[in-house]
Amino acid sequence: MCEAVLKAVAVIRKSTDESMLMAVDREDMCEDDDVTEQAFEAAVPWCDQDYFYEGLRDSATGEELDASKVRAGCDEELEYMRQMAVWDRVPRAEVQDKVIGTRWVYVKKPNQVRCRLVAQEFAGSEKREDLYAGTPPMAATRYLLSDTVSRGRAPMKQRRKLMVLDVKRAFLHGIATRTIYVELPEGESENGKYAGRLNRTLYGTRDAPVAWLRPCAKTWKP
Repeated sequence: MCEAVLKAVAVIRKSTDESMLMAVDREDMCEDDDVTEQAFEAAVPWCDQDYFYEGLRDSATGEELDASKVRAGCDEELEYMRQMAVWDRVPRAEVQDKVIGTRWVYVKKPNQVRCRLVAQEFAGSEKREDLYAGTPPMAATRYLLSDTVSRGRAPMKQRRKLMVLDVKRAFLHGIATRTIYVELPEGESENGKYAGRLNRTLYGTRDAPVAWLRPCAKTWKP
């Protein structure tokens, strides 16, 4: 919390006369008080919250991103996760298993910044058949394209249409089958007091692809 307060003070100094801060005791502000992020924002409504998102870059290109768009993207992603009940918050003192780290991935789009929270569960050396999800090889994709084009010249009943689906946040629709705890982003962890126990798979967890494949297999028909 100390770091957040000091950043807020730095923002204030840009637009407020220095004399207004003379009565502020730096040591009093940096005490390890029981203060949540929500309480901090309520206590300092005039603080430029975009300050905390400045200097972030596109994870693929390295291009610097607009702070307000990054903030909007992160807020949208977290709100969607709350609606999907992706995790249950658990007091860290009650967590006995390993807590997997998380990080934000940013991708610049024409009118927005797409933000995705991903887990950092790295693959181990052991082979896990229960985590395997088949991925069609590129040769299969080329065959489908070639076959579709060839059938385009055939009679109407023999023609084939090729449809491509892009499911937003696909892995969040997979149901977690393992007990996994992850680090929660700021605003959810309350300064590290809570970890998240996943109800749904998160990008970056090892079983996310196969968990997404299960509901697809039940829905799709050959």
